[in-house]
Amino acid sequence: MKETILDIKPYYNERWPRKGFLFVPTFMLFRGDKLHFDWKPVIVSRTLKIEIEKTDYKADYSENVENVIKIELDNTYTFVVQESGLYNIPIENPKYEEGEMGQLLIVREFNENINQQRSPYPERFYNYSIENSNGNPIKKCSDWGYLTDRGACIIEKFEDKIESFDIFFDSSKKDYHLLLKSKNRIDKTLFFVVKKGDEIVIELNKKEVEGFIINVCFEKKDRVGFWGQIDELSKFISNEDSIFQLTASIYSSTYGFEGIVPMDFCDIKLYGNNTSKLLDFDKEYELVKVNNTVFNREEFEPMKRPVANIV
Repeated sequence: MKETILDIKPYYNERWPRKGFLFVPTFMLFRGDKLHFDWKPVIVSRTLKIEIEKTDYKADYSENVENVIKIELDNTYTFVVQESGLYNIPIENPKYEEGEMGQLLIVREFNENINQQRSPYPERFYNYSIENSNGNPIKKCSDWGYLTDRGACIIEKFEDKIESFDIFFDSSKKDYHLLLKSKNRIDKTLFFVVKKGDEIVIELNKKEVEGFIINVCFEKKDRVGFWGQIDELSKFISNEDSIFQLTASIYSSTYGFEGIVPMDFCDIKLYGNNTSKLLDFDKEYELVKVNNTVFNREEFEPMKRPVANIV
């Protein structure tokens, strides 16, 4: 199976991440994967310098990288991954006067039977602890990086029969866990428990609300890196046991808006193969407002409910 993981037209970047390099993307790759590089220059003789580096959980921020190969690409090249893990691919920064100098495609070929979690996109993690500061809970980070054994969850178009899944949330019948309002914005958030390998399906119906923008997204507790867009029928497969959250937002497209933001802006149904997800969260967790010191914001943290002593 093949998929394009990068499609870029190199041009001069004055804010280069490293001297001499335009861009340093990082990918989660697996042993046996093949990377097919296809370079189409504007000027036929113009080659493109790229490198492939094996890196650790800090990705491009790491001081512990191993240069695997340096390539002067004139047309096509294929690289076979020998060891699973994170890889940086630094791409040459052209000169300003060269303008847009061509197009680079990177296609990943993989065996889906071998790579059960096939996502090549890194997922960032944060190791948090909750501490007390003058009677208020704060969320502090001791370390951060990228998972080195699996990629991020991918949101894809759902094309199977919805009847084979069980519904566990219907926004027309059950409330969200959080409803946050401001003068020009409304956010509705739902939390649910998911096990590794669970398949979650979302059925989304956005309503026509003139002058407003509607956004619906998934997030995962202490993680950043969901990949893909939510359509009318979409799905993802969980890559670990975790708490997920769905947030539906509406906000005005007009700066300085001070009117009424409509509450009824979309209908959402969630399906899966473990219908206790929502029930598990409601029974086991409560939401506590904390101050996240990394992003300098207030947010709601799911915390385990105290277990009653049984005599």
